[in-house]
Amino acid sequence: MPREPKLVKYLDSFEKDYQYYEAYFLAGGKVMLIDEKGGIVFFGDTREYLKYKQKILNENS
Repeated sequence: MPREPKLVKYLDSFEKDYQYYEAYFLAGGKVMLIDEKGGIVFFGDTREYLKYKQKILNENS
């Protein structure tokens, strides 16, 4: 039977300019945002993540 992960949990996903992003909540309370190329584009707390996400979404295409 599959178990729920303890160290990483899916938090959010979004797309901007044909670039797909996924955010994960880590056990230490940090958020990690990765892009579809597999690169970590953000690592910080939840408040910082929400600001960073809004910045990406507000950028001109």
